[in-house]
Amino acid sequence: MRGIFLVILLVFLVIIAIQTGFFSKKENLPQKMLNAGQKIDKLIFDSDIKQITIAINTFYFDSGKYPGSLDELIPLYLRTEAECLDAWGQKYKIQMEDEMEIFLISAGKDKIFETSDDLKRRIQ
Repeated sequence: MRGIFLVILLVFLVIIAIQTGFFSKKENLPQKMLNAGQKIDKLIFDSDIKQITIAINTFYFDSGKYPGSLDELIPLYLRTEAECLDAWGQKYKIQMEDEMEIFLISAGKDKIFETSDDLKRRIQ
């Protein structure tokens, strides 16, 4: 009786695994979770860009110049330093390539600037 129960349980688990795509060669569950995490990080970055862009533009309209760093935006345009941190807890960097072209850069998951995983968006 015990052996039959184990066989039925094993068959049930195999059916569940097949239904959920566990044996699929395409993309398994851990890979899907990793991809979802990367998408969330980019969504956070995009959300931060909107908030920081508003702060930078307001700073420009008030002072006639763009800030050299995000520190100049605290506390008048951004409430706390926490609003200047990316998804990995590192401070964003502002990079000006000319007078009217400004980029917001996140060091990315490795927390090191100027590596392949950096996130960089033009904000102005």
